[in-house]
Amino acid sequence: MEAASQSEADVVIGKPSAYFASKALQRLGIPAGRCLMVGDRLETDILLGANSDMRTALVLAGIASADDIERLNIFPDYVIATLGELVANTGNTQQTATTDRTTMNTA
Repeated sequence: MEAASQSEADVVIGKPSAYFASKALQRLGIPAGRCLMVGDRLETDILLGANSDMRTALVLAGIASADDIERLNIFPDYVIATLGELVANTGNTQQTATTDRTTMNTA
């Protein structure tokens, strides 16, 4: 759009824009701190959550891999294998000892 119009956009609405998230949260009437942004892309989904003060969960069954976390220097709060794992372990998490990231406790 910017190239075609030869002008800079005033607001970016898509992911990872905090504007996008703030409008969604406003419409839902809930604070960002009560939300978990779940996605399979670090550069869009996880950054959207991080830029909007939400907790984040990377699903490894999609685009991003565990290696991408270090390579891209984008650190989700949770790293899970599948959405099923997230659903099965909701409310059952433990903080890892070596990082700020959390993994689902499957025990």
